[in-house]
Amino acid sequence: MVRVLLVGGGHAMLPTIVRSAVWVRDGLASVRLFDAHPRLYYSGMVPELLGGVYQRRDVSIELDALCERAGIPFRAHAIAKVNVDEQAVVDASGASYPYDLLVLNVGGRNPALPAAATPTKPLHRLPDVNRRVRGVLHSPGDHLHLCIAGGGAAGVEIALNVSARFQAAGRHHDLSCTVVEAEDALLPGFPRGLQAHVKQRLVRRGVDVFTGVRVTTATESEVTLSDGRRLPSDGLLWATGVKGPEVLTSSDLPVDARGFVKVSRHLQVCGHPRILAAGDSALVDGDEDLGRIGVHAVKQGHDLVKNLERSIHSLHRSGAPPSPDTLRVFRPYPVAPLILSTGEPDGLWVERGIWWHGRPALRMKHWLDRRWIHAYNGAFPPRGVARVRADSALS
Repeated sequence: MVRVLLVGGGHAMLPTIVRSAVWVRDGLASVRLFDAHPRLYYSGMVPELLGGVYQRRDVSIELDALCERAGIPFRAHAIAKVNVDEQAVVDASGASYPYDLLVLNVGGRNPALPAAATPTKPLHRLPDVNRRVRGVLHSPGDHLHLCIAGGGAAGVEIALNVSARFQAAGRHHDLSCTVVEAEDALLPGFPRGLQAHVKQRLVRRGVDVFTGVRVTTATESEVTLSDGRRLPSDGLLWATGVKGPEVLTSSDLPVDARGFVKVSRHLQVCGHPRILAAGDSALVDGDEDLGRIGVHAVKQGHDLVKNLERSIHSLHRSGAPPSPDTLRVFRPYPVAPLILSTGEPDGLWVERGIWWHGRPALRMKHWLDRRWIHAYNGAFPPRGVARVRADSALS
């Protein structure tokens, strides 16, 4: 059988995990998944987890359970390196695992992450922030000093949701939230009207917005900004962009200056037809400026599984990877709006410099998010969103 190793259980990998059941059943391939974290959090829904709209089980997928249903082993190991010459991956303990075909969906990482900060990429530590928020809301007289480094889409959406959650609970005075953005405005690169709208909405909720400065140092209780100001902080979220993970930069793979692995439009790693890659860490030829957002990873997942399947069949027939002209070409969605939740019953819709906000945008976002996660978890969360968060019921 063809030995297939899946490294990273990100958004783009899920269709491959599900399809693996067929390859295993038909005796075509042995497949196993490596990921240090057995639970995948859906990036599009995590801000509303922090906002009290969702529970953890609503926004996550248990990779080990998904693998069990597909009949493939799940290995809770972090892969440290790809040894291309030997066609093997090496984990942190030094153990080596050979492959005939390798699929990488290892996500991105926040750059220059201080030890005292919680990253927004990868997402697995953000539920700890949710527990901290819940703890404050359930403790009269407690206070949260939350600092968010990075005023892009991720940082802004988190600030909107957390501030709305405290307001809905009547505890807005118990939250000191600050958003720090190095550029001159929040949401760099987005329409100016949207930038102004978001800032006004945050300020109305008592959120401090500092632009043109950055966080330079951080401890467990304080952050220092580049202009010398010091702010109390018992929770620092790091949302300052994305780079490729160390497993890519430490391997003999073609990467760019940010550590993203270069792939063809067929999602094959350039120069390595036995390796496919997708998601945040993959730099697609011709689409180098593609945003590192979940919608593109989800789209790549459909092409990834088809091309992997054709690669498996090709190895069975000829012992060699398939010709590129037999593989599917990844093409981004012609229309891929970004919909941000606000913590209130409306959403912010952005597409190609056009933006608007309203209830229909949030309803569309909820329908898309829940439909996607339902495909892997098997049940929709409760319909609708309560105006006042039921924080006492969250777990």
